[in-house]
Amino acid sequence: MKEQAEARRRLHDLLDFARQYRGWTRAQLARFLMRDPSRVYLSTDNPKADFIVRLAEALGWSADEVLDYIYAGTCSSAPLDETLRRIDDFEKLDVLAREAIERADFAQVLRIARRQLEVAQTADQRARAHNREFGGWEGMGRYVRAIAAVRRGLAEAASLSDDVRLMLLSNLAFAQLMLPEPHSARGAAESILEWFEERGARGFRERRTLAFAVLVRGQAFLLLMTQEPGLEKLHAERARRDLLDAARRFSRLHREQPREWFVAYRRWAETGALQARCVLGELQPRAVVDEFLAGLDAVRDVRQVESRPLLTGWGWCAVTIAAIALRHLPPAEAQYVIDVCCGKASEISDLVGDWGLRERAFMLGRELTSRIERETGLRLAPILSDQPPQRGGTNAPVDLSDRLASRAVVASRLLSTGCPRGPGVPRGQT
Repeated sequence: MKEQAEARRRLHDLLDFARQYRGWTRAQLARFLMRDPSRVYLSTDNPKADFIVRLAEALGWSADEVLDYIYAGTCSSAPLDETLRRIDDFEKLDVLAREAIERADFAQVLRIARRQLEVAQTADQRARAHNREFGGWEGMGRYVRAIAAVRRGLAEAASLSDDVRLMLLSNLAFAQLMLPEPHSARGAAESILEWFEERGARGFRERRTLAFAVLVRGQAFLLLMTQEPGLEKLHAERARRDLLDAARRFSRLHREQPREWFVAYRRWAETGALQARCVLGELQPRAVVDEFLAGLDAVRDVRQVESRPLLTGWGWCAVTIAAIALRHLPPAEAQYVIDVCCGKASEISDLVGDWGLRERAFMLGRELTSRIERETGLRLAPILSDQPPQRGGTNAPVDLSDRLASRAVVASRLLSTGCPRGPGVPRGQT
């Protein structure tokens, strides 16, 4: 509770600073943040993605800098409990860290990583402690801090074993992918894959690193399809190849050492391969979207899903499906799909604490909203608000269909009235 109160106080400090920096009244700041003036100073320490993005714009900062200020010291420097302080065995701490990752308790992962660093006796152990710190920040979607942790581990490079060094490089590539910096992520992943082509993967840890490198390169190619539309078919072919390969590798890893994160990564890879195959004309995008939506009942109430890794996987698969809708479906249909998928991803991210997932969901919705606004001249309300999805003052799961369908109907009517159309967004084959 103390950490939450401190984060809330720092958020309010930023709001005050934004008003001073801009010379705005509370009402003017509220208008820029697209909030009611009475709800600018949030009572939560966990603001939504659109709020953070707009606050960053008001300050002239990056979103990550805003997050760093709000949460500085609330995770990485919290006092260690006595249970951790009594453990001097590095490997025992590593087991506890892995268990915390499986629970998606990333604040605890950061605390364990600090204790590991205190008891580490070798370069490999120090690097592995930094890698656990990476896992804590990465799980929270704090990729700039995650990269900093990996680089601290790589500072030991001259004394590291190959498998630890490659693991750190693989995680560096993954964080670069999430920022997203697809060119950097692709380059880092390819350097790892070249090493394995020369030497081969020996042992479980190296096979896991190889699987991650293939996954990262495949996901980077998906992002490059949009950034380099002239090469989208080439990037799609490479993405399909890598992501299907990654899915097979994670399946084998899971059979060898069952871990729910391997299942989540396999599903994310398989869904990304579907996105690539839609661009290549091998699958009908509408059929892919419909099949995914039909399966969303499995996570209708996210609080009932016991596995946080699998739930997180559902969230990343949902934003992948939203990307398919954005690229291939007519605006009215894309509006509905993106609202449903990004709404579900945001709901999941709020529960598991993955800010990166929340931001990706928000940005997809924002891109679709911008597309409709360009084509219609209508200003639509933001998809994600600063309030949790509740109805009637309860915590029951909300049926979003009425609200989402109404937005889709409005978009459909406007787009069918002959409004001038802008260039829209790039589309692949359907």
